[in-house]
Amino acid sequence: MARRSREEAEKTRRKILAAALELFYAKGVPRVSLTEIAQKAGYTRGAIYSHFSSKAEILRELMIVQSDILSNQIDEMISPENPPLNSLFVISREMLRMVEENREFGLLVRVMFYSLHLLEEPELKSTTHSIFQKSLERDTRLLDKARERGELRENLDVKIIAMSLSSLVQGLFMDWVFDKNTCSLNRAYQSLEIFFMGIQKNSYHPLDS
Repeated sequence: MARRSREEAEKTRRKILAAALELFYAKGVPRVSLTEIAQKAGYTRGAIYSHFSSKAEILRELMIVQSDILSNQIDEMISPENPPLNSLFVISREMLRMVEENREFGLLVRVMFYSLHLLEEPELKSTTHSIFQKSLERDTRLLDKARERGELRENLDVKIIAMSLSSLVQGLFMDWVFDKNTCSLNRAYQSLEIFFMGIQKNSYHPLDS
C-alpha cells in the first residue's frame, strides 16, 4: 500500500510538472497561476500545494529533472576507451541535439531564456549555479585528461577552455531559441568543430575518432 501511495504521488508530481512546463512555455511564467497548472494537470489547487509551494519551486524541479536526464545520458558517453577530447565533443553535440529532439528539454530551454529575470530568486539562482558548476567540473576533468594525453595545445588553461565551451553552448542554445530555422543543428555542430579544432594539437584529431 505504501509503495502504491509513493507511485501515485510520483505520478501526480510528474503530471503537475508536465502541465506547468506547457503553460510556462505557452504564456510565460509570470502569467501562469498555480490554479491554472492544477486545472491543466487535472487536480485541485490543494494537490499542487501538497507537492510544490510556488511556481519557483516547480521551475526549480523542472531544471533538476532535465539536468539529471542529461547527466545520465552524458555519463554513458564517457568511456576510458575514448579520447577525452572526443568525449567532450560528443557530449557538447548531444546537448545541442537534445534541445531540438527532446521536446521537454527544448521547452525548458525556451522558458528559461524568456524568464532570465527569475534566476535572480535565491533558490533558482542557487540551483542554476549548482547545475552549471557540475557541468564545468566534468568538462574540466575531461580537459585535464586530454592534456595528460597530449591532445591539447600547451598554452591553454583548461578552466578557461571549459568556461568558453559553456558560453559557446549557451550562446548556441540562445540562437536556436530566437531563430530555430536559421540556427540549425548542422550550423551548431560546425561551430563546435571550429572550437575544438582551435584547442587541439595540430597532430591530434579527436573529431575523426
